[in-house]
Amino acid sequence: MNGLAHLLRPTFSYVITSGTTSTVGARTTPIGVVALRINATADVWVSIGPNPTATATGSMLIQGGDPAEILKANAGDQVAVLQVTATGTVSVTEMSR
Repeated sequence: MNGLAHLLRPTFSYVITSGTTSTVGARTTPIGVVALRINATADVWVSIGPNPTATATGSMLIQGGDPAEILKANAGDQVAVLQVTATGTVSVTEMSR
């Protein structure tokens, strides 16, 4: 989905240090699919789903300082974040066309 980043615009953002975001997609999509731009200031494990738990073994690693990731989620999903070691923040931005 990263090739579509230039076609998308931010519509709503969350900034969290750990835990879970609110439900995504209610404001951005009538079709049930959401693009999320996720970037972090420190390494974090990220999990997306209806009731996610971020863990070091079953989640995606997003490294602090790397370019933002564009990921697909379904409307109603949440984003869970677990910091690896350093304290930082994670920006989760809902994107739409």
